[in-house]
Amino acid sequence: MKRLFIFVPVLLLAACAGKTVKKEELAKVKKAAIIGLEVQQQKSVSAGDIVGAALKTNKNGASPHLRQESSHIDPIYEDAANKLAKQTGWKVLTIEQVRNNPAYKKFFDEKTHGFHQGAILNDRFDLFAPTGVLDSFAIMTTKHETLEELAKALGVDAVVYASSVVNLNNNSGWASMVGKGEYHPNSNLNFYVLDARSGEKIFVDSANGPKVEEGARNAVGIADVDKLNDLARTATALSLDMVMKDLNTKE
Repeated sequence: MKRLFIFVPVLLLAACAGKTVKKEELAKVKKAAIIGLEVQQQKSVSAGDIVGAALKTNKNGASPHLRQESSHIDPIYEDAANKLAKQTGWKVLTIEQVRNNPAYKKFFDEKTHGFHQGAILNDRFDLFAPTGVLDSFAIMTTKHETLEELAKALGVDAVVYASSVVNLNNNSGWASMVGKGEYHPNSNLNFYVLDARSGEKIFVDSANGPKVEEGARNAVGIADVDKLNDLARTATALSLDMVMKDLNTKE
């Protein structure tokens, strides 16, 4: 099937979700599913950076970004599901239960093939999502009626989506423009819980997490991708912990 995309400019990199906590509605939730998750992960270095450093020009721009499936995001999903279940007492579906559900698989296919919307993001970032799971923008642009049908098929009272923006935080001056220096990433996390019956956002929160203490050093144009992926997971976990403190349905 030929793909046709519409790309929509969104300021997810700097977005703040604000805060909403509707305790009465949250207390009615017994079962939930994370149906959208993404990590916007800053790149360590690119050819454009090296050229930009030589010419003293800013090569940062914006362009269409499609979700890239990456197995290093799967543990982030699992961590979010486990922490959500522990914090709330809800039964939270596993990643396997979500992506293997026939209705979700159909929804996923409709959102990733043919005519659909995509986001325009900063060129310094990659847009990663777990294997078989949609990015949060795909959920944000879905009609409530569709989400309600999906939630019914999943057998849940609430659906959840989240977006983590991982910044490398390289403060090495000019050296950082060609990938030198030491990175200590942090995550800006937006987290949403929607009542599956009303479509109402019953929990919305954001957190600017701390920098990861452990760093990763890089030489010119060379980055330890596995190490950076590990640090991205750690950074997201730290911001997720901050959000979970505000999601207390047991009081």
